[in-house]
Amino acid sequence: MKSRKIPGIILALAIALPLLLFSCEKQTEANQPFFSNSEWGCTLGDRFYSAYSLWGAITVYSPEGVRKGLCTDPLCPHDGTDGICPDDTRAMVRTVATDGEKLYLMLLLDPETAGKKPGSGAVKQIWSLNRDGSNFQMLYSRSSDSRYSSVLEAGGGYLWFPQMQIDEDAPEGEAEYTVLMRLPVDGGKPEQALEEKLFHGLSYAVNPDGSHVAVISYAEAADPDNLYTSAGQQVEITDFGTGEKTIVPPPAEDVLLFRVHYALGELWLEAEQGGERTYVRDSGEEITQTAVTMVLYRLNRETEQFEEVTRAASGSYFFGPDAVWYVRAESEYLATKPMPTGRGSEKQDYDFFITKNLLIGCVKDGEITERAPGEGIEPGQALTLLAAADGVLYGTLCDEQKVYDTGETVNRVVALDPETLDVICDLGELYG
Repeated sequence: MKSRKIPGIILALAIALPLLLFSCEKQTEANQPFFSNSEWGCTLGDRFYSAYSLWGAITVYSPEGVRKGLCTDPLCPHDGTDGICPDDTRAMVRTVATDGEKLYLMLLLDPETAGKKPGSGAVKQIWSLNRDGSNFQMLYSRSSDSRYSSVLEAGGGYLWFPQMQIDEDAPEGEAEYTVLMRLPVDGGKPEQALEEKLFHGLSYAVNPDGSHVAVISYAEAADPDNLYTSAGQQVEITDFGTGEKTIVPPPAEDVLLFRVHYALGELWLEAEQGGERTYVRDSGEEITQTAVTMVLYRLNRETEQFEEVTRAASGSYFFGPDAVWYVRAESEYLATKPMPTGRGSEKQDYDFFITKNLLIGCVKDGEITERAPGEGIEPGQALTLLAAADGVLYGTLCDEQKVYDTGETVNRVVALDPETLDVICDLGELYG
């Protein structure tokens, strides 16, 4: 084959562009960059790999800009013509995780896309790739009875994920259950990590070295008439080194255990507490609605009990390299007006609210501080955090007055300086 000489300027650009995109990883062999995983994506260094659009490509946010997708081939049609790629448009669901070294994609595909017999059920696949999207390799493929996303975690050289099983010979109500699986990050045979069969969902966390796993277990399904109760719930911690299991009871009866995290060398628990808010419409009608507060707890290792840290969050908590971040906000009734339902010309009354007293909270070194946001966030804008990365917070801003005026909701992604809480840059609309 005849070789072709590549012009020097093209070669230089080909080398420089990936370096520019990923120059802030701060990775050395001795100093691995900060990373964390959640059901909505992962953070690695100062980047947030967003899976908020489960049916779309992963979006990479950084203080320098936005990158849509992870496929490295600029000519790839992402439709399977050249094989499955990270941005394959045929994926029904995708999630992303990291172990600080590589990225891992979990894709849910229809059987034809995965090369299986039509009608044989969805296929769950796990792939590894470098942070720039290169070296895309399949690690795992299995038929799946679920068409929902599942959290992918990394720790101790394994990828951890829940998997639904069906026992056709089991009694009614016990045929479907979930188990926690783990797969070597380099591929191989997956194994069931815990013996327990979980019948009502699985919320879990793996510590970074993979030595401990914490699971919120449910002895019974939630009572639809009383959702915000911990009855039948507990947190079970497994030490893989000793095989010892520790059962931690709920910290309160009037909360629903929601999510566990290993972060900052601690085990954290988020729980939902139900309440009510009452307001008066323009018409004079008094309305009472359910209002939910997210409560944050931290495990006391000496007492083996969860202790409350704060209950101020509007939304979830986000764990950065040295602090926990959250938003506290109050909503004030604005007005009521008819809005389209999406069913022809049909409309129904919709109540609008506007954010007041917006504060950004930080739990660091045992102290809690709450401050008003800095420059770039105006009164009447709602802030929702998306991720806490190294040296930057990511969130969305929504102008609630504009939503009322136009009926259009636009969430814009912004990067915030955690020191000043100023908006560093506007990264455009939230994909998905």
